[in-house]
Amino acid sequence: MAKSIILIAFLAAANLFGQYYLTQYSLHETTKIFISKTISKNENRPPSQNYSLAVKSFVSPKSSLLESLSPPLSPSPLASTKLQYDHHNFKELVQKFELAKVFQSPISPSDQSWCNQKYKSSRPTGLFYNKMPKAASSTMAGITLRIAHRVSSRISGAGSVCNVRHAHISQLNHAGKIFSKRDRRTSFLFSTLRNPGKRAISRIFFSKLKHTILNETKIEVVEKKILKRLNNAEINHQAGTLDLKRGGFQVAYTIMNVTDEVSVYDPGHPTEILNPDLVVSLVKRIMEDYDFMVIVERFDECIVLMQLLLGLETSDIMYLSAKKADMYHLIDGKKKCIKITKSFISPTIANFLSSKEWQTKNYGDFLLIEAVSQSIDLTIENIGRKRFDKAYDIFQDLKKRTVKECEDKAIFPCSAIGQFQEESTSNCYHKDGGCGFPCFDAMKPE
Repeated sequence: MAKSIILIAFLAAANLFGQYYLTQYSLHETTKIFISKTISKNENRPPSQNYSLAVKSFVSPKSSLLESLSPPLSPSPLASTKLQYDHHNFKELVQKFELAKVFQSPISPSDQSWCNQKYKSSRPTGLFYNKMPKAASSTMAGITLRIAHRVSSRISGAGSVCNVRHAHISQLNHAGKIFSKRDRRTSFLFSTLRNPGKRAISRIFFSKLKHTILNETKIEVVEKKILKRLNNAEINHQAGTLDLKRGGFQVAYTIMNVTDEVSVYDPGHPTEILNPDLVVSLVKRIMEDYDFMVIVERFDECIVLMQLLLGLETSDIMYLSAKKADMYHLIDGKKKCIKITKSFISPTIANFLSSKEWQTKNYGDFLLIEAVSQSIDLTIENIGRKRFDKAYDIFQDLKKRTVKECEDKAIFPCSAIGQFQEESTSNCYHKDGGCGFPCFDAMKPE
């Protein structure tokens, strides 16, 4: 009798296991077929986008079907291209060392004494943008010039321009040579910052992979080239991706003065920061030296904050993006246009950019960006959430109108088919910065 019960139980268990296996196999094969069909319909997309599209279409956000299977399906190597950064707890470090602050303009919003036309090299005054490469730099330069033109026209009449600087720096400590002597009572200094991985990828595609066409080049070949550049420790303060000595390209670019002998990174221990206290001191000095910082990932929030800090009009900060994928850009010094290659981050590259090694190599950049992000939040609260939200909504409404009315009228240095346009010199403030401003100015208030 006991043997019969055991036999029946065994057969029942075998039957359940068989049903589970068939369900698992069927779901796995269905997933592969669906993903294959989805990818075949989107052959021009990067592989990571194809996979993400397939999974997004196949699995409803409300469904827990895949999560409920035990054991779960084996994850595909193309499962995610989202960058994750949680190795060093930068949020806690910023709070521990009190690196965040409320951004406050040294100039009252009603006092625009920073806007004058007489430049003194011994004590510079004006609007100063330390132009960070591949961090919305051309777009931000255009906004900077627009502010300088419009504020000056209201104070001194049309055709006048406030003192303004919006150029790249070329070497370590060059920022200190230019900005350290400024009159802080009548000047406003800021820069832009961007996620180190995204900034590096943008630099690599813009400078090194400008002729790469993914459909004609194997993904493995492109990934190999990208990884080589991401690990290139050569320091170049314009076209580089890393600065291992100072804890990141953006820290080295914005710091006023630091010895070239210092180093916070040891290649023999790639996941350990050699001197975290020194990095904290560098970030603290940057936060003290600058009046404001713009984070590319929070771009519109930041320029609205600038508007409120400097007492500007909404139209003063209006813009069209200077560079976008598939546009053409003008080579400096030549009337030749080159198409901007659309960058992408494959799962292999995303894994590296999410690694502790990459985060350690850019420890200072991540710490600085987190300090600025928390400072932005504090500044919004200090200004008043309702006041900020109102200004932000007004800006977004005007931005939508601007895109609708001016995007097709703006004349950039390069046309949509890659031809140089001489008339852009009267339609842009400088090169591809602030293009379309005559249309902005002609817009009638609603």
